[in-house]
Amino acid sequence: MAMAGERGGALSLDRVVSGAVTSEVLSLVRVREGDDGVARLLELAGERRSVAELEDLTDWSSYEQGRCLLEAAGEVLGGSHHLREVAQHWVRAGAAGDVAAVLQSLGSPEALLEAMPEVVSKFSTVTPMETVEVREGGGVVAAWPIEGAPRYREVCDYTAGALGIVPLIFGLGPAEVREVACVLDGSDRCVFDVRWAAHTSSEAAAEALRGELAAVNARFDSFRRTVASLVAGGDLDELLRRIVDQASGAVRAPAHLLAIRMGSGAPLVHSVGLTSGEAELLADDVLTGDPDDGAGSRLVVDVTSDGRRHGRLVALFPPGSRFLEADRSLLADYADLAAAAIAQAAALESTRRDALTATALLDLACTLAETTDGVEVAEALVEAVTEVIDCDRVAVYLFDRETALLQPVSFRGFPAEHEAFLRKVTISADDTPLFEQMLTMPEPLCFTADVDDPWVGAMMQATGLEAVVVNPLVSAERFYGVSAAGVVERPERLEPTPELLARFRALADQSATALRNVELVAHIQHQALHDGLTGLPNRALYEDRVELALQRARRTGHEVAVLFVDLDDFKKVNDTYGHRGGDEVLCLVGERLRGCLRASDTVARLGGDEFVVLVADSPNGAGMAAEAVAAKVLDALRMPFAVDGGEVVVSGSIGIATSIGGDQDRAALLHAADDAMYAAKAAGNGRWAVAGS
Repeated sequence: MAMAGERGGALSLDRVVSGAVTSEVLSLVRVREGDDGVARLLELAGERRSVAELEDLTDWSSYEQGRCLLEAAGEVLGGSHHLREVAQHWVRAGAAGDVAAVLQSLGSPEALLEAMPEVVSKFSTVTPMETVEVREGGGVVAAWPIEGAPRYREVCDYTAGALGIVPLIFGLGPAEVREVACVLDGSDRCVFDVRWAAHTSSEAAAEALRGELAAVNARFDSFRRTVASLVAGGDLDELLRRIVDQASGAVRAPAHLLAIRMGSGAPLVHSVGLTSGEAELLADDVLTGDPDDGAGSRLVVDVTSDGRRHGRLVALFPPGSRFLEADRSLLADYADLAAAAIAQAAALESTRRDALTATALLDLACTLAETTDGVEVAEALVEAVTEVIDCDRVAVYLFDRETALLQPVSFRGFPAEHEAFLRKVTISADDTPLFEQMLTMPEPLCFTADVDDPWVGAMMQATGLEAVVVNPLVSAERFYGVSAAGVVERPERLEPTPELLARFRALADQSATALRNVELVAHIQHQALHDGLTGLPNRALYEDRVELALQRARRTGHEVAVLFVDLDDFKKVNDTYGHRGGDEVLCLVGERLRGCLRASDTVARLGGDEFVVLVADSPNGAGMAAEAVAAKVLDALRMPFAVDGGEVVVSGSIGIATSIGGDQDRAALLHAADDAMYAAKAAGNGRWAVAGS
């Protein structure tokens, strides 16, 4: 297979149709025609693969396989025009998974339509596209054939249906798509006119939410399972194979490669979609120097830990394809998992001759595999230290990156009064120079009662300790905290022998890896629940919070208010400053909206230039508070934004809807606020209106 970036290689057609397409087609046929229809489809297509293989999202088909499947589906369904419904069924059934999440990260239907030349590669790498025009509520897209992959009626209908889901991804109704020119009628390109209504229907919003929540849960659960298997230990080669398999499901591409160099031996190489020979050649390329990115069709991220690059994780498309930035972020998360697996293996290897420590590490690994937050990791570490180290007291402090402080978390063996004292003590760089030493030189530090450092000496005296060993928790050059073991008598028990220090390091390395993985899972969860452009909560997180607020209101009889904020004539900003300038304004708007709210309120970006604010639990009534917020927001928006050396002035229209005692569901509440926003806009820009008034 000639992959992207190979010099002089011709485009191969043996892995060009994504498993997303074959899975979508089978799903619609099964719903419409049952299992008998699926069996007939496979027979007509001459398909020898199993249904499970065709539904595997990481499995790609050849051009001929994809064409036979689409043509057979058209016959089974009663006409090729039914293929326009395939993609809509895919989204509405909640099967779009992390593909939908990546598309939603683009922010709006217009942005998705503009990115269609890149997006199409997630479904087919032999369907080149050009976005001819983007306008508010639609645009024009063109597709054309390439050598060896001519267009045919079924692929035109499927393409029209796929373009129809552009607004559906963002909670709008499906687009109306007309093919105004077609290669099959003699044109040199197939041209599709795409139009959608700007108004959000409750039903479409609910469908989009279901799909988005499914994507959140699928990605989060997949990543968490991989982390659990990693922390639980096991063969490094098997862990790396599992990681590249998971990465291929998250970042859709015809081929993936993970190449790791461990010592002077042959590298560990795992791939999806490549032959063993192709994988070895590509591994040699990416492990030496700076690999070619194939003009954007080869995505390469480093696998690094402890200041060293161990290898690279790569996703590949044929020449001419390009990746989205969201793909890079996702692939980097899996590269971090690979780095964590390497660090884990190194920690276990360092203690293979120490039976006591090895047993304790195995028990610790089993415990850490079930942990979901840093506190649980700290508790497990305290337990492991007491089993491996001959000591009287153990403490774990974790590093808070926002405050740059070490915060007390877990203790064992301290008298109640000493533990109460320590739980009030945070540690900063101003307290002791040893703080910076732990950040820059992550080695165990050993202290006795005559320590020179006044702060450490005072802490030891206050807690009655004769000797202490403090071990930094560091993974991939990131500092996560410290563990400390102390004795109140016979300080020689903590004599810093090589064996003692090796035990400390092994426990710290494994715990730091677990803390790093907790952070990675939190990062994945944050990505899934926040807008990729502004960092604000996205629709899924907003819906979750408004549902909780409505549940509380049903118990308390309080009010819940929603403000639908739409920027006026925002298209002029994009036309004047381009989409990059428009994106900058949207980020600045998000910051100003945050500044207008209380800590208990929520502002989210729904997509494009639409934002929503949730106001609840106000002692004076959420409706009154919402009107005050609306006035504050409009005043804030009137202040110019500094963009690209100039000033941009925008205004907004706001609709307010209030639910008393949770008497409306979340979709109805948002719909009412949306209607009120249109009423405000009709009365003139820069106003707010209340639903029902």
